[in-house]
Amino acid sequence: MKRHLYWIVAGLLMLPLANYGYAAIQDWSTTAASNNSTSPDGFPENMAPSGLNDSARELMAQVRRWAEQAVSGTWNHEAGSADAYRINPEIQPTSYVSGASFRFKAGNANTGLSTLQVGTLSAVTIKKVSTDLSADDILADGIYEVVYDGTNFQLVGSSSALKGGAQTIWIPAGSMISRSSTGAASGSVETVTNFINLSTLDFDPDTNEFAQFSVAMPKSWDLSVLTPSFIWTVVTGSGAAIWSMQCLSVGNSDPLDAAFGTVITGTDTVLTITDSHLVTLADVTCSGTPAENDQIIIQVYRDAADSGDTLDTDALLLGVKILYGTNESHD
Repeated sequence: MKRHLYWIVAGLLMLPLANYGYAAIQDWSTTAASNNSTSPDGFPENMAPSGLNDSARELMAQVRRWAEQAVSGTWNHEAGSADAYRINPEIQPTSYVSGASFRFKAGNANTGLSTLQVGTLSAVTIKKVSTDLSADDILADGIYEVVYDGTNFQLVGSSSALKGGAQTIWIPAGSMISRSSTGAASGSVETVTNFINLSTLDFDPDTNEFAQFSVAMPKSWDLSVLTPSFIWTVVTGSGAAIWSMQCLSVGNSDPLDAAFGTVITGTDTVLTITDSHLVTLADVTCSGTPAENDQIIIQVYRDAADSGDTLDTDALLLGVKILYGTNESHD
């Protein structure tokens, strides 16, 4: 029995436990004779039978607490739903203790603010430091680790740090091709004070003018929509410009002379001359049938013919940033 108790105690000393108001494992001595505090904190000489009971029961309680902490470090199959995650460890904790960690394999991706419930305890909000989770911070089948900070769970680890995340492609205006028919004019801007030079495509205020570019999409692209942001400026004038985008996805043996997808537009009003302006459009869907290893061909233009486009001078495009989704951490 003494040998068994020795190995239990030796194992328990490897993990710190919370202070419950009485002697805990970290207070015990590795010298057996020194563990002689008054029951239930120890086993003094000639202790009364009732004290022996109390000390033995306290030892059992300490073992139970250690077991709860040990189990919290293993990962569990999650059995809840999106945004309301739940795990049921084989040994369930009786309370949340600051510093306790739990790992789980998510059954669903989250859509925003999320909670985790451990066993029959109340659900606790999962945070990234002090911020609520955003959509897809947790993905189906990913393994995640959270640590209880006394109020919330902190998301500290993931087996899918990049999987399913959004990635960005930046296409500067100088990398675009003006269309042979009604194409935008190539230009440049130099600022007056610090002589910052930028390549531009200059879109006319009276006629719809076009430019195009293509991107060989990474295999990790999830084949879904693209979210474009136009960055542009003006050197004179006032009013609003309407920027437009449409997309075509082309794969092996697909015809290049195919129709673009639905046009998506976004309106942006001039703020200050020669300042950078940014407008994000709604999601763009590529025509064709997007597939792995496809090339996408994108057409951008200023819809000067629309009555909502009131800018009376050239709108100077600096570039387009495209946000796309991924479903793998690498190609």
